[in-house]
Amino acid sequence: MIPYKNRRLNPRKRVQVYRCLTRKGKFFSIRQSGLVIGHSETVTMVDAVFHVNEKGRQKVKRENKKYVHAWISGKIVSVYRMVEIIQDKNYSLPQVVKYNPCVTTHFVSKGKIINQANAVFISNGVVEAIQEIS
Repeated sequence: MIPYKNRRLNPRKRVQVYRCLTRKGKFFSIRQSGLVIGHSETVTMVDAVFHVNEKGRQKVKRENKKYVHAWISGKIVSVYRMVEIIQDKNYSLPQVVKYNPCVTTHFVSKGKIINQANAVFISNGVVEAIQEIS
């Protein structure tokens, strides 16, 4: 993670991760307690919840401009910690999760709405979710 304004991550608190609109490349902004604390091309989170602000989505469609209106909240963990978590229980294979405000109203995977996931791995602009198998 590239820190922003020398802000630090509190690992006990949840963060919001969203596509960074101001940096070139496939960077994601990491926000905690209402402030951007850094940017990263790779983020690993557990207890993830997918959010879409409907008013923001409508504004994107109406004005044909990009605005931050969708994000994933969760707790950031190391890749090693996520591997430990996955090994403890029976999880599905990673599913690619996508969101396009002009096509869908929610995050989707294989045509199904995704509202939450046990773990999320974001790398190279691709979001993958892992669910516990019941």
